[in-house]
Amino acid sequence: MNRRKFIIASSLLASTSAFSQIIPIKDSLKSETIINSPNIKSSDDKLPTVKALESNKPIYPNSLMLGSKVAIVSPSSVTNVWELSRTLKYFKNLGLEVELGKTITKQTNKYGYLAAPDEVRADEFNSFLQRDDIDAIIASRGGYGAIRIIDKIDFEVLKIKPKILLGFSDFTLILNAASKISNIVTFHGPVGISSFTNFTRDYFQKLLYNSNNQPIAIKNNDIQVLNEGVVQGKLVGGNLTMLASCLGSPYEIETDGAILFIEETNEQSYQVDRMLSQLRIAGKFKNIKGIILGEFANLRKKRPFYPNYSNTMMEVFEQILKPLKVPIIINFPIGHISNQVTLPILSEASLDTSKKTLTIFKG
Repeated sequence: MNRRKFIIASSLLASTSAFSQIIPIKDSLKSETIINSPNIKSSDDKLPTVKALESNKPIYPNSLMLGSKVAIVSPSSVTNVWELSRTLKYFKNLGLEVELGKTITKQTNKYGYLAAPDEVRADEFNSFLQRDDIDAIIASRGGYGAIRIIDKIDFEVLKIKPKILLGFSDFTLILNAASKISNIVTFHGPVGISSFTNFTRDYFQKLLYNSNNQPIAIKNNDIQVLNEGVVQGKLVGGNLTMLASCLGSPYEIETDGAILFIEETNEQSYQVDRMLSQLRIAGKFKNIKGIILGEFANLRKKRPFYPNYSNTMMEVFEQILKPLKVPIIINFPIGHISNQVTLPILSEASLDTSKKTLTIFKG
């Protein structure tokens, strides 16, 4: 999570003008009607979303389709329109309408590693949550800043107006908080500045665009197996730094009966060791079903650590995770990589290490 490189456009106004030719860009902080109660009811006059909450079954937002409106916002670090060009073109080709937040279109680069002051980022995010015409909210990038506004976000709105929330890295905190508070399925996947390779697009569309309720099997022969087994449970997880950062808060993850997925980048083995140990002593591995680890570079490389050398990343996993005796795989395509899958948090899934396959059960 440290040492992020944030690309700054030399002329934001020129970039904004150029991409306005591709997709209409609207101001995001204009006055909108706040949703106080849902208008649509089922045939028996009961609210489907309330019914789902009462049965403890997670709410699955409607998938995107031709004409759906997507908001791209910066609840964490700085992004500009130029960095979003590939994503804007891809969304246009899908027939999606895109609205960029002022944290992107009015970027002044005056707030260091933050896209805007805390109040501005929180208000913008809340405004999109409250709007009836917004079908999905996508983080422009990760970086840092979500933890400064997490207690200012009105997640209760999602109970009556479910929306797709998509992103990873720093956005992990918002995804898991929304799922925990509102019992809604959120999506760990690409952000606005992601490259959206063919691989990434394939799983984005399978999970989020014109999707159905058929199970989705994700197989990867590059997966390494730390512990064998077959297990089923709900998916939770995301960036390791954020999972550790929220421990002891109302937003910490619930892992009982869960398959926990973890990704990280640019952290040394002792830092990963410390964060995994935090999760362990906080009891987050106590009743876990399985663990999915993302791609960790140089798994078996030692680094100088005075007066000796560090443990390798693999040694850390073997020392802390292997003794849990639950199925564990490494090198799953999530997180800070070009080719990444989209994973639905709170959705049921089955992990089969012998087949190197994760199967997601939707709806």
